[in-house]
Amino acid sequence: MTRTTSTLAAVICAALAAGCSAQLDEARRAAPAVAAFDRTLQTGYIQLASAEFDELDLVDTNVFAGRALRLANGGHVAPEPLNARKLPPAALDDLTNARARLVAALERGARKRAPEQAAEAQLRFDCWMQEQEENFQPHDIEACRGAFLVAIDGIETAAPSLARSRMPALRATPAAARSSETLQKPKSVVVMFAFDSAKIDTEAKIGIAKAVTAFKEFGAAVVHVSGHADRAGTDAYNLKLGRARADAVARAIARAGISVNLIRVVSFGESRPAVPTKDGLREDRNRRVEIGIDPQLPRTAERK
Repeated sequence: MTRTTSTLAAVICAALAAGCSAQLDEARRAAPAVAAFDRTLQTGYIQLASAEFDELDLVDTNVFAGRALRLANGGHVAPEPLNARKLPPAALDDLTNARARLVAALERGARKRAPEQAAEAQLRFDCWMQEQEENFQPHDIEACRGAFLVAIDGIETAAPSLARSRMPALRATPAAARSSETLQKPKSVVVMFAFDSAKIDTEAKIGIAKAVTAFKEFGAAVVHVSGHADRAGTDAYNLKLGRARADAVARAIARAGISVNLIRVVSFGESRPAVPTKDGLREDRNRRVEIGIDPQLPRTAERK
C-alpha cells in the first residue's frame, strides 16, 4: 500500500460522512473468537478487508469485514461458494478442485488438528476467489492461489487422512504459464451521474480511482470512456450531455496520471441505454459513463 493510496482512501471515506468503513471499524474493535481456527480466520479477514479498503473496493471491504464480525459473534464461516462470484470459465476447474480439497480437509478435522494452517488455506482461497472475479491483477491472483496451494499441501502432507482421496492435486505454476483465457482484460467500470448533470460526485470518484488502478496494474494500452444519457431530453441534447460526462471523467483520469493520448472519448447520448425506456422518460441507470480498459490496442492510440 502506498502513502498516496492510503491518503486517497482516507479522503474519500471522509467525504462519505465516515460511514464507508463502519463495518471494518466494528470488525477491528470486536473481541477475538475463542477457537484458534476462528481467531486466525477472523484476523485474516480483517487484513483482507483492510487491503480492499486501501484499494477503494468498498464492496469487498464489507464482505470480508462481515465475515470477521460473524466469527467474533460466534458464527461459522465456510469457504466462499463458487457461485458467490462471477468467475471466468477458464478458472472454474482450478477453483472447483481447490475448494473440494479445502472442504475435505476442514470436514475431516483440520480446524482442530491444524487450526492456523487450515485458516490460512481458507483465507487464501477466499482471496483467490475475490481476485479471480476482478480478473485484472494477475500477480495478485497468482499470489493468493500460490499461498493457498502451500497451505493445503502442508495440511495434507502433515496429515494424509485430511486429504480427499482420488483427487488430482493442484500444482503451483508461474503466472506466465497460466491460460491467457483465465487472465482476461479487466471488466469495465461504470460511474453514475445525477439528472441533467456532468458533475462527478464522490461515488464516481471511487469508480474512476478503481479504473485507474486497473489500468496501472494490468499494463493496459488504452482507456475507453463512453458517455451516456437517459431519454428525458432531445437526441442532440443528450449527445452533448453524454459527451460532457465522458469529458469530465476523462479529465479526472488524466489528473490521476494517465496520458490523454491513451484516453479515447466518445458519446452515445441516449442511443445505448442500459435500461430501455420510452422516449422522454428519466432512468437513473442510463445516466452513466462506462470506462473500459483495453490491453490490446497500441500505445500510439489517439484520443478522439
